[in-house]
Amino acid sequence: MADPPTLSSDPEPMAVFTSLARRHFPLLGLTAAVFLAACTSTTTPDTDPDPDPATISVVISPTSATVQQGGSSTFDGTATLGGSFSGAVSFSVTGLPAGVTVTVGSVSTSGNTATATVTVAVAGSVAAGSYSGTVTASGSGVTATAAYSLTVTAGSSFTLSASPDPISIVRGATGDVTVTLARTSFTEAVTLAAEGLPANVTAAFVPAAPTGNTSTLTLTVGAGASPGMSTLTIRGTSSLADVTDTFVLTVTDPAPPSNLMLDFGTCEVDETPDWVAYSDGFGAPWMVAPGVSDVYDFSGLTQSVLGITVVVVDGADRDISVDYIDVSSLSGTVDACPPDGAKTVNGTAAGTVGLTSLSLGSSRAVVFADGPFSIPGVDDGPLPLVGYSVDGVGSSDRMLIRRDQDIADMGALGVVDFTTDGFAPSEATITIAGLGLGDAGAVGMDYAVPLAGGACSVSPLYNSALIGGTFPGRSASASEQMAGEFHVAGATISNGLSVRTVKEAFGTLADRTVDLPADLPVPVLTDVTGPANYLRLEAQFALPAEYTETVFFDYSGPNVDLTVYATSGILTGDVTLTMPDFSALAGWDDAWAIPPAATGVNYFLGASSGLDFLTGDITAVCSEGGRFVSSSLSGAYN
Repeated sequence: MADPPTLSSDPEPMAVFTSLARRHFPLLGLTAAVFLAACTSTTTPDTDPDPDPATISVVISPTSATVQQGGSSTFDGTATLGGSFSGAVSFSVTGLPAGVTVTVGSVSTSGNTATATVTVAVAGSVAAGSYSGTVTASGSGVTATAAYSLTVTAGSSFTLSASPDPISIVRGATGDVTVTLARTSFTEAVTLAAEGLPANVTAAFVPAAPTGNTSTLTLTVGAGASPGMSTLTIRGTSSLADVTDTFVLTVTDPAPPSNLMLDFGTCEVDETPDWVAYSDGFGAPWMVAPGVSDVYDFSGLTQSVLGITVVVVDGADRDISVDYIDVSSLSGTVDACPPDGAKTVNGTAAGTVGLTSLSLGSSRAVVFADGPFSIPGVDDGPLPLVGYSVDGVGSSDRMLIRRDQDIADMGALGVVDFTTDGFAPSEATITIAGLGLGDAGAVGMDYAVPLAGGACSVSPLYNSALIGGTFPGRSASASEQMAGEFHVAGATISNGLSVRTVKEAFGTLADRTVDLPADLPVPVLTDVTGPANYLRLEAQFALPAEYTETVFFDYSGPNVDLTVYATSGILTGDVTLTMPDFSALAGWDDAWAIPPAATGVNYFLGASSGLDFLTGDITAVCSEGGRFVSSSLSGAYN
């Protein structure tokens, strides 16, 4: 019998011991095995606990929506439940902007699936744009999310506007107002009505329920209507909420027929009309003007405003000018192109110190050194001669004034000597207020002398580039200045396509601040061509209050220029300037104007105060604090 193995030499003594025990001592082997298992085993986790944890997942369909302002959309949310999930499921949406209302419908559960329909309503006040939201399903202490995208677009809407506003109609006459509908995602018919009509005034719209963008409102003012001003309301009714706009109607008494006649006989070739039309009042119908030898008879006018359209064709160049003129102060035969003075006056400059300006009334000559000079275009009557010689630095400038010079044609002023007859100007600091970033331009001084009959002689002294916000204002000293004469400080400032000019008068030369006028706003330009076979544009903008005398809108293409112009008081506040439709008038030629589909059209806007509209003379600066102001803005239409 072999010897039993030695336990100490066995590499696995416990395993051998267990084997022996089982062989020789069955019970002992069992006990040892149990003991060994208890001593050497480890616990393995239960990978399938009971009960299973609750789970939830969520999907939505669709995952995005595009909704108009004021509209709504829906999506379905589906939650899949698992494990020990029990109880109710709730859905919610977060992250969408104020004004978006989310409504969750009733949740339906079937087996391990819960569903609900969610409604997303967008208020009209929500800005158009793209928004991201989060949809959350929750219950039994667990949640799941899904992404939701919402795009808000402009809702259906329209606005109304009336032009012209205001409109003046004489008793017994009619006037047309253009009603413009600006539509957004809305093509339905809009039924128009006029409210607030005074007694004996009727209104008719054509069309009465436009599906397009314009309608013509014809106001008929009966002979029994009372003169005065009324605010009328235009109401537009459709499937949307009603929309209104107001405008002012002024009913006037018929004026005695005018005796006005316009004479174009003295105009240059490029100013002589090839075709003339007129309207008796602003907004009144257009008619071909009767004319003989370039004299046009408007003696039958009953309104204070004459609308006159002049077409000038000069070779390939065409000029179409629509002018609305306040003619209440005009009578008899008026020269449409007042000529410059017919005289030429000569003289000899001496004692100059550099560039020298010599003004005789509104006519001027510039000399660069001592010697003879001529001033053409001088008016009749006594005029001031104002001279100014600039030394280039300013410290030795010389000024000269001779008053009441009435020199015959080709007559002589003699020697104009800045040394013996002249004087050193006085100086004050002029500050230009209202400058902005990027402004550039020129500044300078004029001298204003009143003339008989209310005219004003404005003589330029000098100008220089704007440097900083101040400049030295040099003009006549107090000892050389006579009562009623004025120093005039001026500036012309440009910035991009905008230009502003100011001239301001003051009797005492002292440090002062001159305010620049307001910029003109960028106009809203609208194509109102309609049935016409040429491009008709309309400009709408808010006219700054300081521009009270002239305002105009000009647009041009190759070789053609079209202008709509109005004088003092006709248009204020919210201004609308529209090129009329002349298609139905005899003699009109569409080829004069710009074709409807033309491109490369530019526009020019302008306004002013302090200017005589017939002569173009600056008259405002012959009074203390008097101001001439103008502003212009140019740009591209297409």
